[in-house]
Amino acid sequence: MGSALGVAEQGVHAPSVAGTAVVDYVLTLVLALATTKATGVPLPLTTATWMILGVIVHAAFKVDTRTGRWLRALVAPAPRVSD
Repeated sequence: MGSALGVAEQGVHAPSVAGTAVVDYVLTLVLALATTKATGVPLPLTTATWMILGVIVHAAFKVDTRTGRWLRALVAPAPRVSD
């Protein structure tokens, strides 16, 4: 899906590690570092917070991500078994 910030798995989002776009991961860590520096909140907490918010924002804008697909599969109802 295209957006103002790029297309999933294309362009700047093409380089990935373990299915995660490197640019997204690096920018999230930079944002977490800046948040820690500005607030004094420990880095692991700001990192986790920004990672979770990233998943929520991607879902809100209907960006198809590997994490989103995994979470949807996790909460999807189990297939019915016929008798």
